[in-house]
Amino acid sequence: MKMMEAYQDIIVLEQAQSEMGNPLLTGKAMEGLHKALVSISGLRIGVSFPLHTENDIGGHIRLHGKASDLERLSKCKGMSHLDDYLEISEFQPTPAEHRFQNVRRVQSKSNPARVRRRIVRNLNVSEEEALKIYPDSKKQILRLPYFLIDSASTGQKSIRVFVKHTMPLDRHADGDFGSYGLSPVATVPLF
Repeated sequence: MKMMEAYQDIIVLEQAQSEMGNPLLTGKAMEGLHKALVSISGLRIGVSFPLHTENDIGGHIRLHGKASDLERLSKCKGMSHLDDYLEISEFQPTPAEHRFQNVRRVQSKSNPARVRRRIVRNLNVSEEEALKIYPDSKKQILRLPYFLIDSASTGQKSIRVFVKHTMPLDRHADGDFGSYGLSPVATVPLF
């Protein structure tokens, strides 16, 4: 498959993992990747986290794409400030024998403050009434691995980006990748 013919690994160094943790350092690397993917139009890069567990994103980011796209991405210096914390591999050809996996962002649909704002707006009730209708106790807790980012657009700090990996699949699914390299439908090679 030409679209995902190559990959590149970004590994959080072990000492940095123990000092700062995977969610923070993986998030800083993902912020740099996000800025690069936004600034360079036409790149088609998918992301996976090979060392993820049920609760930890792992200290390993794998970029999937065409060799030419990975080359263009590598020229962007979005992660150069993290050189002391990351090891970035050379491009490698994707192994011929592999399966596929979808890696997507998952957002909680029950942020209480957001739900209450909708209740106030749509039902024309006060904030106090909305709090009674939808108390904080109804908050959905996601139990998925995540990385932490700071939003450049809103200034919000330490936003959790939850990530779900599907079970291995035998067939590739095409689709678009967002500015974090995640997709609601597209798959990346799994090996």
